[in-house]
Amino acid sequence: MKKPVIALIALVIAAGASTGGFLAVKNKNDREIRKQNEEIADNKLFSINSASISDMVINAKDGTYTAQYQNDEWVLTDSPDGQLFQLSYSKMLSICNDFSDLTADVNYGQADSASKTKFGLDDPYSITITADSKDYTLYIGSKSPTEDYYYAMVEGKDKIYAIPAGDAESIIADFSTLKAPDLMSIREENLKSIKVIRGGEEAYEITFDRSTGLWSLPDEYSMLTFDQAKAANMVAPMMKREAEMVLENNLTDLAKYGFDKPVAEAIFTAFDGTTQRILVSDYGSGNSSMTYILQTDTNQVEAFLTGDLNFLDYNLFDFVTKRVESANLYSISGFEFSCGEASDSFTCNMTEKTAECRGKSIDLNNAEIASSFETFYNSFAYLTVDEADVHAKPELKDPVFSSSFTSEEGIRKIDLVEADKDGQAYIFIDGEYTGTLTSTDFISGADSFISAYNNFCKLAGIEPNTK
Repeated sequence: MKKPVIALIALVIAAGASTGGFLAVKNKNDREIRKQNEEIADNKLFSINSASISDMVINAKDGTYTAQYQNDEWVLTDSPDGQLFQLSYSKMLSICNDFSDLTADVNYGQADSASKTKFGLDDPYSITITADSKDYTLYIGSKSPTEDYYYAMVEGKDKIYAIPAGDAESIIADFSTLKAPDLMSIREENLKSIKVIRGGEEAYEITFDRSTGLWSLPDEYSMLTFDQAKAANMVAPMMKREAEMVLENNLTDLAKYGFDKPVAEAIFTAFDGTTQRILVSDYGSGNSSMTYILQTDTNQVEAFLTGDLNFLDYNLFDFVTKRVESANLYSISGFEFSCGEASDSFTCNMTEKTAECRGKSIDLNNAEIASSFETFYNSFAYLTVDEADVHAKPELKDPVFSSSFTSEEGIRKIDLVEADKDGQAYIFIDGEYTGTLTSTDFISGADSFISAYNNFCKLAGIEPNTK
């Protein structure tokens, strides 16, 4: 055989061997890719439209719960003890979302009785959901030693998987997580009144008037000026408070958590006459961050962050306006005052920047004089309320300080009458006792009204009208 022919045959044989080797490697790679894709597909435990879920059956450690999605909300239809309660919207939403798109991270292969026992799947938590008339069931066993995973199985697949701990814990539920943990069962638009009792005595009661949109104290405190912002800022957060945990339902032994001797209670009344009552205990008082309450309508024990229950610490005086504004300087045409040390009267027009005192004109275009004039005025025109006493019966006699303010609406008169308490005076407005007291410290001293008056007179070039 000629050498060129022999070389050609050798090349053909080599090419065939190379092609065969390539095809073998390619087939192997294809098989590995198919296997990987199959494993990925197998690890996709559920892929469901969460919006199509209509029913749920939960077999938890404390019993079986069934729920249905009705009229845009989840409704409990059965529970271990037959008691129905409002379900937590956020918990039900998280179950639906995480269940419907659940993927395992590890596939441990076929399950047998030994492996089920090893991974806590011989007596698992289970949940079955119905979506588009088809049932899907998940079984969850023990948590992995690293606490990164939970071992799980699904109905129809005889394999054990490891699913992320976050997904599993979102899906696992029992009474404490299913129960809506809202503090308030009465909606804000239906809330008529709030009463808090501490130590057996009423701390306060406030009532909402739908016709005026205003809160108020009982009639005996009607002379007090109610701070509407204070009530609004208290009530609005209350309606959103949720318990950190639900400890027990249908409590029968009140002493177990100290509710036989509550430290406080709150009674909420709706406009339809229904009431909600909670008891507060000092159970676990060593942990100041948590406070335990009992919802008396369900005898359910809940733990709240102490800071979320600050409405329990309010007193009647907290709802009283703490500042008495005699009159705004820019809305009056004149004012006068009288006290033990001095008395004087002024006319003014702040828009025109003019004022007059005892026939002497005062040029308020001078910035220093104008600033001193406002400081002097504000030192007595705004009083701080230090205390409320609606039961006192003071007479408007020998006031320690008097002032009056003239505007287009008429004359507003403020009188302070010395109280039995040292340094305090009863506040009268237009001859009527307001039920409040203020300190008389502002009248004299280094940073007092008299000091501001003297400083202004000096700058304005007028002689103080002292007594």
